[in-house]
Amino acid sequence: MAPVFNAHHMMKLGILVILSLLACRTVLGQSYTVVYDIQAQMNFGDDEEVLKKYRNGHLEGEVIIRYKDGRGMVETHRPPRADSLKHLWLKVLPSYFDSNKGLAVKADNISDKEFAVESDLRDYAWEFMAPKKQIGKYECHCAWNFDTIPQNVRTVYYTTELPIPITPDGYSTLPGIVLEMERITPRGKFVFTLKEIREGVDDPSLISAARVPGERITEEKFKALKAKRAR
Repeated sequence: MAPVFNAHHMMKLGILVILSLLACRTVLGQSYTVVYDIQAQMNFGDDEEVLKKYRNGHLEGEVIIRYKDGRGMVETHRPPRADSLKHLWLKVLPSYFDSNKGLAVKADNISDKEFAVESDLRDYAWEFMAPKKQIGKYECHCAWNFDTIPQNVRTVYYTTELPIPITPDGYSTLPGIVLEMERITPRGKFVFTLKEIREGVDDPSLISAARVPGERITEEKFKALKAKRAR
């Protein structure tokens, strides 16, 4: 009987091919594009009408990261059918980072007003764990992080064979690129899987803090304004 390949199998096969090609290179150049697939299961409770309207809370999309010489741009793309779910999606995207200047600019909002929040570039306080996982030809190591505000639990698998400072969230201090990440939040569960990685950037001008939408504001002023509005 001939084997049956569904979309999930084909994606896994594609990832294996990508990783096999990358295995021929020890280090990529300083300019590349990384694409992650997103599968999300949102928490909508037991309301049957809401679950039916929002396809049982299942969302799909991609994260595209363009990186060149220490600067990166992170953007989320949704399938056309998911546009009506925009308000449920990842509010922290798009974002920009510059590891040379230690700068991060992320999109956020207060009510309906958008802000481009400028802050120092920070990574999560990763805790390294014993479990390892084989992804393609790569032995991947596990790391874990918990954020109290907002409540996010991240579990990642990264490989030191590709020393690229990238996770699906953007900049990383981990000693290699993240191939898989699971993020659990009060809003739902998000699974990110490496889909594509290639050298070069289609348009370096796309890596710009000016592309983060909203009024530019410092992190301190944004927090103060948010606290004032909450009173």
